[in-house]
Amino acid sequence: MGVSTRIVVFSACAVTFSMNAQGMATSDVKISSMQWQQDCGVLTQPLRSPSQLQAELTASPSQTVSFLLKPALLRPQLEELLATHWQVQRVIWYAAQDHLWPTHFELIASDWDALLERLLTPYQLRVVLHANHTAVVDYLPQALQR
Repeated sequence: MGVSTRIVVFSACAVTFSMNAQGMATSDVKISSMQWQQDCGVLTQPLRSPSQLQAELTASPSQTVSFLLKPALLRPQLEELLATHWQVQRVIWYAAQDHLWPTHFELIASDWDALLERLLTPYQLRVVLHANHTAVVDYLPQALQR
């Protein structure tokens, strides 16, 4: 079975993480995890299923984060989120400009990484964060372009 990239990419070193068919996380970097944590400042959380995420939210509702979305273009709302919570100063956007968020909605998650993942998943987007306060938004490699 092939590898399917399912998670948002967060890394000061811009490394893509993937999930293989056995549910194991893989990456395109061949360094020890200790060296990775020291050099790259890992910002990712392990993948969680919707049921695991719901269990986390139920178990510790006081430790959740939220972001209010409105029916409007996705790009300015995503850029606001990145600037506010990851101190991103410039976003390089390789995805379509016309993605819309359809409704007023409060997105809730256990942490900011999980919230961003929940926001990007329906659009098959990923974000790569760089140490120079830039972010690159593009499609997941296997995303179907319409």
